[in-house]
Amino acid sequence: MEKRILTVVFMLVLFFTASTVIGQNLSKETRGATLTWATDEYRTANYSLKIEKTGTDAGVSRWYAADLYRYWDIFVEPDRAMEIGAWVKTSGVNTNPSTDAEKIQLKFTFFTAGVDILGSPVVLDVDQSTATSTGWMEVKNSFALAPSQVADSIRVEFIFGNDATGTAWVDDFFIRPAVSGGDWVGDLFNANVDAPTGWFYWWADFSAGKPEWDTSVDYIVTASDAFAHSGTYSAYIEGQAGRSNDFYISSDIFPITPGEPVVISAWMKAIGINADSVNNGPDTWATGFKVGWHNITDGRDGWGHFKENNEFFEVPGDTFDWTPFATVVTAPDTATGMSLRLWVGKEFLGATYWDDVKVTPLSQMPNDMPAEMAGLEGGMPNYFATEVLPPIGVEGDLFSNIPRTIELSQNHPNPFNPSTNIVYGVPNNSHVTLDVFNILGQRVTTLVNGMREAGTYEVKWDSMNDSGNLVSGGIYFYRLRAGDIHITKKMLLLK
Repeated sequence: MEKRILTVVFMLVLFFTASTVIGQNLSKETRGATLTWATDEYRTANYSLKIEKTGTDAGVSRWYAADLYRYWDIFVEPDRAMEIGAWVKTSGVNTNPSTDAEKIQLKFTFFTAGVDILGSPVVLDVDQSTATSTGWMEVKNSFALAPSQVADSIRVEFIFGNDATGTAWVDDFFIRPAVSGGDWVGDLFNANVDAPTGWFYWWADFSAGKPEWDTSVDYIVTASDAFAHSGTYSAYIEGQAGRSNDFYISSDIFPITPGEPVVISAWMKAIGINADSVNNGPDTWATGFKVGWHNITDGRDGWGHFKENNEFFEVPGDTFDWTPFATVVTAPDTATGMSLRLWVGKEFLGATYWDDVKVTPLSQMPNDMPAEMAGLEGGMPNYFATEVLPPIGVEGDLFSNIPRTIELSQNHPNPFNPSTNIVYGVPNNSHVTLDVFNILGQRVTTLVNGMREAGTYEVKWDSMNDSGNLVSGGIYFYRLRAGDIHITKKMLLLK
């Protein structure tokens, strides 16, 4: 059975329209439950992941992220003692479960090149001693966890077993040293599940999951439905006195053509920001775009950051309604990737709302583009053409996952018996075929054959051939074809 994957791109394309909650690849299996990116309960900022389930025997329901560990450091170094987990809140859940089918659990699986290096997931049981928790509960490993091999990705799952019932929320996933001052173990991607596809937040202690947060200082970036230039949501960044860091919402790294000029534009609304300091003060008071240039094309390949442009705004006043800002930047000859930050300096004060953020190749702009588009004066019409980034604020994009290239993921689980899942994605409407072959190169079955809209999909293979018979154990290959692109991967069926 094939299904369209809904990904809360938790990267901030967010609210502006412009993030798998947790990462660029958060998906869900609903099987008898209701799964939502929720606002009724949250531990930090304004969102959490919620599962509601009333019946049993409907199958396992879960949120899952294929790779929550990426971007700044794409390898978990070996032999580093760590704590992993998240914060969970429950209401009306079944109590004192005696089987995994009755449990609510977190699962973390560590991979290198698609191989589970621990042999099985790290399973953390949520406390179900009472039906309703008194608040947010920290769920983490109580045993030594220090993989002896390098891990290049971490799969994360929040699960209701087949017979688990009630409501639970999860927020603030974390990975941190097991002891204070221990070796850094990296950061999780969009650990606080507050940004949608293509964007993420940054702040100090990003994925530390610490017991207490000073929300007056640490959380000044979120999605807001108070104002929007288009759609329902905008990105909200507020500067408050007393903090020591700048704050920003960043796009993921996306491919760029070396040497190509691009137009960056956004709409901003501000309330009480002190225009004199913003326009005339030091960089720490400024707001605008920070443009990063990278020698890679995707955050899953690491960071690769080698240069940055500061494109600060000249704002019209302390408080102003939706106003367009734009600039033109040219990719360095050595750049293959670009990232965009919506930024305020560490001394910036007041509230800003951002919406309809776009990056457009200059060659695709209209011929009558006004001269002021080359600067930050604003006033340009809102007629941007093909976008490299999704616009922020377009409703519906919060739960979509449009890959930038044709993608075929490693099947999971692998090895498997008797069934496995295969995730693939297409950036444009395409005719797609997904075939399975045995080790002799003979086609065993066709899992997909037809037109697919741009998006990400998951298909299940139950080890049966086209005749409906179970195949024997061994090595098999699955091949995705979309247009002129062919991608093949290997999997192992155990018997």
